[in-house]
Amino acid sequence: LESLGLYYNSPEQAIICIKCGFALSPRRASEHPGKKHGIARSARHGLKPLLGSLNLPDPDALAPRPHGSRRHPYLAVQKGLSCKHCGLHSANRKVLEDHLRTEHHDKLEL
Repeated sequence: LESLGLYYNSPEQAIICIKCGFALSPRRASEHPGKKHGIARSARHGLKPLLGSLNLPDPDALAPRPHGSRRHPYLAVQKGLSCKHCGLHSANRKVLEDHLRTEHHDKLEL
């Protein structure tokens, strides 16, 4: 995997692109090195069945890393926002806005 620029993370099962610094969707992980980094198809031979055999969850389904945890060697640090009511973190403003509307609508001030 490392020769393709990929890292198998454990215990949180995920394939991380070392160059991009993020976890890849299991459906697209075998295509990513070729499409984004120009790695030849011949070098990626056998990658799709290997990744399929790992039964990886979608990265969005993984629990976030604990706040204040040590920096992961292959994940990029993201700037983001935090919910003041429950501590949910997201790098996406819309995700946090939707979260506030659905989970904390009674606490929102207009």
